[in-house]
Amino acid sequence: MVSYLRAELATVCIGSLKLEGLMIENGTFGIAVPQICSLFRFDKNQASRAIKSIMGASFQFDKWNTTLNPKAVNVLLLSNFELVLFELAIKQNPIAIDLSRTLMGLSLQQLFSDAFHVKFETEERQAWIFSRDRSKTTFKKYLTDSLKAYGYTENWQYGKFIHEMQAGLGIEDGTRDDLDNETLVKLTTTQESIGLAIEMGLEPYEAMRRCVNRMN
Repeated sequence: MVSYLRAELATVCIGSLKLEGLMIENGTFGIAVPQICSLFRFDKNQASRAIKSIMGASFQFDKWNTTLNPKAVNVLLLSNFELVLFELAIKQNPIAIDLSRTLMGLSLQQLFSDAFHVKFETEERQAWIFSRDRSKTTFKKYLTDSLKAYGYTENWQYGKFIHEMQAGLGIEDGTRDDLDNETLVKLTTTQESIGLAIEMGLEPYEAMRRCVNRMN
C-alpha cells in the first residue's frame, strides 16, 4: 500500500482572496489541485490535463494526504503554482492577471520595506493588500461609474478629474501600488465620498473639492 506524506492545512489570505494552503513536515508548501480548479474555474474533470498542458506532458503531481479529502490529492508545489499562474496570466486569464498584480505589488512593497529596514509584519501586509484592492474596486463602483452617469464620456475628462483629485490628496499619478496603507485608505474614502456626493446631485468638481478638503 502506497503511503503519502501528511500535509497541514492553513488558510492563506491574499487580500480578499482565500486559499487552503498545504505544508508538509519539511516546510514545503503546496496547493491541492481542487483548490486550483476552484480558483481559476477549471473543469474538475480536465484540471490535470489543463495543468499538464502548461507544465509539460511529463510533469508529475505530488500526492499528499490532507483533511480536505479522505484520499490523497494531487498537489502543485508552490514553485510550480507560480509557473502556472504566470502562464495563465500570459494567456489572458483574468483571475490570474488580477492575482499576479496583487502579488507583484506585495512583493515589491516587502522588498523595499526590507531594504529600508521598515517593519512590515503579517497584519500590515494583509491590511495593505486589502486597502489596495478596495481602492481599485471602489474606483469604478463609486467614482468612474458616477462620473459616467453624470455625463463624462471622454477619457480626457476622467483623466483630468482623477489627476486633480489625487493632486489634492498629495498623490502622484500612477503611484497607487506604492502608497502606504494610511494613504490608500484616504484615497478609497475620498473616491467613495465623491461618488456618493455626485449621485446625490452635486456637480463633480464641487463634490471633489468638498471631499478632498475633508480629508486634508
